[in-house]
Amino acid sequence: MMIKAAIYARYSSDMQRPQTIEDQIRECRKFIDSQGWVVREEHIFTDYAVTGSDNYRVGYTNLKDAAQRQEFQFIIVDDLSRLGRDTAESIKTFSELTYLGISIVGVSDGIDTSKPMAKIPYYFKSIMNEMFLDDLREKVSRGMRGQVLRNFSVGGRVFGYKYIEILDPSGQKGRHGHPKRFGVKIAVDENEAEVIRSIFDLRIKGHGLKAIAIYLNDRGIESPQSDNPKRSGKGFEDY
Repeated sequence: MMIKAAIYARYSSDMQRPQTIEDQIRECRKFIDSQGWVVREEHIFTDYAVTGSDNYRVGYTNLKDAAQRQEFQFIIVDDLSRLGRDTAESIKTFSELTYLGISIVGVSDGIDTSKPMAKIPYYFKSIMNEMFLDDLREKVSRGMRGQVLRNFSVGGRVFGYKYIEILDPSGQKGRHGHPKRFGVKIAVDENEAEVIRSIFDLRIKGHGLKAIAIYLNDRGIESPQSDNPKRSGKGFEDY
């Protein structure tokens, strides 16, 4: 009987490359080929820029639904952390898949739940994956607190303000060869501030939000994040 496999690939941040998914799938395919198994295109499930602590990911949910229908015997991931970083969910998934006769293989970390005593390394790796995320959260929070104490901005772009990069005065370069940045300070952008004043004036005069949006669009005033490729071309009424 031909053994059928499924592939699940995920990356967690929009700062990472979408090509990461392709790399994971390639490694999983290589493993499947080495075993003489098969994988159908409809059994390749992906989640882009979604944290592993989110248990309602679209690709992950579709994978579990297909598993319930017993459409394959193995789920192949590049490493177990791609499947998730929530220990309780990982243990629950392990139990559900074991009951269905489906095994999980982590190509790069050597996890294979079809082997005897696989529960021990699986549980241990699941705990480590969640601890990594906890540690990362703390490091990010600590770094942000430090930047705030140094009077740097740690938020996203705010309409009405401009962002000023503060570079290392020594001229030191970062890891990509660009000038090393200490942080970002914010200052009032007078052009955008005038738009904000106009919005408040119109609102005080009784204009509704839709009318204000039309007023701004008719005058060709760029909307917030107009430089964002995902939102380019959108007017104020689209927000």
